[in-house]
Amino acid sequence: MTDIKDAFDEFESEDDGVYFDPTQSSIVPEGTYPAKIINLKSFKITTRRGNDATVFKPVYRIEDDVISAGGALVEDKGIFRYVPPKNSNGLRVSGSGNSDYKKFLDKMEIPLIKEDFEGKTLYKLPTLTTEMIKGTDVVVNIRHASWESKKYGNTRTVPEARLAYKKKRV
Repeated sequence: MTDIKDAFDEFESEDDGVYFDPTQSSIVPEGTYPAKIINLKSFKITTRRGNDATVFKPVYRIEDDVISAGGALVEDKGIFRYVPPKNSNGLRVSGSGNSDYKKFLDKMEIPLIKEDFEGKTLYKLPTLTTEMIKGTDVVVNIRHASWESKKYGNTRTVPEARLAYKKKRV
């Protein structure tokens, strides 16, 4: 028969030191924060209209000295890079669909190849990689997005980030 002391000793020996900090489970308040890009997530989708796109989601870490949210990780809402079908000249040209993607590249100061074609100026939009943006100091705007969970029937709220601007090096 096992006595209570042996049971506690067995429990303690299997413990791997995992703790819960309730202050880390609160949602980042809406606002504007200094942050650093620490990662880039991406995935491919096909839209309802049948267009292919890649969605890029930079992961931001809010600077440690921010009292209300220091060290918190927040994902970008998502930046779409649409891949339209080739036109009669063999080019994949998109207008307004890729405007947010181009704005993000411009804010990050990622150089674009500019080409003149049939009297128009076109910008070649490179595929975003982690190496292009990781470690960059930025400022992000955080907003909350809410929706009803179909599975659990409750309201879910998450913070979503949007790049405001890249910090200038002084």
